[in-house]
Formats: sequence, C-alpha cells, structure tokens
Amino acid sequence: MKADLRSHGAPGSGPQAAEGRPKPEAAASPGRDQGAATLWFKNEAGGFTPLVLRGDGAVDLAVEPPRAVQGALAAGAPPAALLLPARRGALGAWVLIANPQAEVRVNGFRLAMGIRALGDRDEIRVGHNPPVYFSREAPAEVQPFPGAERPVPCPRCRLAIEPGEAAVRCPSCGVWHHQLDDRPCYTYAPHCAACGAPAELNGDYRWVPEV
Repeated sequence: MKADLRSHGAPGSGPQAAEGRPKPEAAASPGRDQGAATLWFKNEAGGFTPLVLRGDGAVDLAVEPPRAVQGALAAGAPPAALLLPARRGALGAWVLIANPQAEVRVNGFRLAMGIRALGDRDEIRVGHNPPVYFSREAPAEVQPFPGAERPVPCPRCRLAIEPGEAAVRCPSCGVWHHQLDDRPCYTYAPHCAACGAPAELNGDYRWVPEV
C-alpha cells in the first residue's frame, strides 16, 4: 500500500517502470554526490556500457575502458586525458583536461587549448581508442542522505530529510527527496516535486549512443 502523503500536498501516483535499457555501472567515489553524469564506452559485445560519474574523483580516458582514478595522480606522469567535475555541487558539469601533446578530439575537433567544458552527448576520442560519449543524464538512485550545513526539506512532504535517511537526489535539478518505506516521496508521483522531471528508479536512460 502506498503511503498517504496527501496531508503534505503530494499529488498523483508512482511512475511505471520501463524495460529493456542498459543498467549503469558506478564509478567509485566516497561522500556525497557532487554532480551526476554518464560516460558511455564501447563494450566487447559492440554496444555501449554506461559509467555513472559522481563525486569529486577524476576519470582516466586514456585507458580502455575508461576508469576512475584511485588516489592522487602520480607526479610527472599525468594521463593523456582526464575527466573532472567542473565545480562542487554542479550537476552534470564536467571538464575534459588533456595533455597538449596527446591526440584528443571532441566532436572531431582537436583539443588545442588542453581544456574544455563538456556538453551533453559530446563525442570524445583519445588517440586510437574507440570513442566515448559524455551525457548529462544519469539515473536516480536511493542512497543515504549525506546531510548539509542547513536543514534540507523534502519538496514533497515538506519535512526535513535527516542525515542517513534513504533519499533520492533528482538527477535533473539536484533536489533531495525522501525515499523511505513509509514515505516514498520521490516515487509517490510520476514527476519530481521540484522540477517536474520523470521520477523513476528503474535505472533507464532516455538517450543511448548509436552503435
């Protein structure tokens, strides 16, 4: 039975799950979600695998397949191309940093200045590696609320979200919602209570690179 949130102004009913789309892997990253996006890379079957980009960690694009950089970068040996969050808390804002001597191209154009803010669905090529694709889209997921400097009210029920409570951060607007057993605020209605984007927890993507 669905929790009754009508006293807090929650409209509608939960969304219907879709089927048949790729499920994401996750790049290891401690702490809170500092911006969600997805990097698509070719898999052995010839299709594309999504790597969810979260947190403050860098992703090495010079290796195949791309992978999160664990720990500090080695002095004097930076990767040919790195993907980094543009700034803390910026949803989907990532920059590509490349060694000027490396052959790195974005949408067919060489990265002459060594740095570029990535846009949705940009194609990235590093040397002779297969192309990878950057997407600002990332699936919503339930995770413990990391807390904040000030109380964070759920936009659905208007009650504060306590640190450690099961919650979902909308990948479109970044606003946190409860997702408790007795208060599933994020999926209570078909759309995010803050921005109106689809409120889905099925891990599906609306865009996948063409093979």
